Amino acid sequence: MRNGNVIGTHGLSFAQKGRTDLPPPETKPATAAGTPPKPEKPAKPAPPAILGPLTVTVVIDIAVKLGPIPLYRYNNESTEHWDGDRLTNFVSATNDNGVHTKFMAHRDDGKLWIETIKQKYLAPEDAIPSTYWNPHTLTAPLFDNIDGKLLHARFDRIGPESISAANGDHLDAIHFNASGDLHVDLWYMEDKPKPGEKPGPLHWVGLALTGSDGSRIIYEKM
Repeated sequence: MRNGNVIGTHGLSFAQKGRTDLPPPETKPATAAGTPPKPEKPAKPAPPAILGPLTVTVVIDIAVKLGPIPLYRYNNESTEHWDGDRLTNFVSATNDNGVHTKFMAHRDDGKLWIETIKQKYLAPEDAIPSTYWNPHTLTAPLFDNIDGKLLHARFDRIGPESISAANGDHLDAIHFNASGDLHVDLWYMEDKPKPGEKPGPLHWVGLALTGSDGSRIIYEKM
């Protein structure tokens, strides 16, 4: 939303393979006719699920118009590959009103390298892109998801707030404010734990920032 008007969408899709450590299912040997089957052993409890690599695809499409005439267009497409909490690969391509930017991050012998058109540098091993969906955004080293620059940001917890969703609902979220190289407000919801359980993970549900033209940009979760 820009000054109360819809200007585009920021979509994320997540794809993750299932278990990768299980052997193929066993086949029971056939028994001769008239031979009583052997008693089956009690089934062992299934081991906890182990998930494979996670792929996150981000598509941002924004158009500011004056009537039917487009005044500003912005598009960004990026793909993240994760192995647990470890980023293994990242590719981003941006068209900012005709200015094109592209860069990538990849692992080489465990080290995270970021390559832009102008430079290649070694990033902190646990650095992640500023795509905001990951709750580690609040604590991990960040690099800009548009140009690949390493960011020096500080996040302050403002506290619980109620924010609006696109369908008119109100979401009980936690407000964080970023300063330093980032000037953005983020809201995350926390999974409500069951009695005796630890608090669940945070989920990104809102964003607000001031555009380069001074307009107020607000994300409303769909």
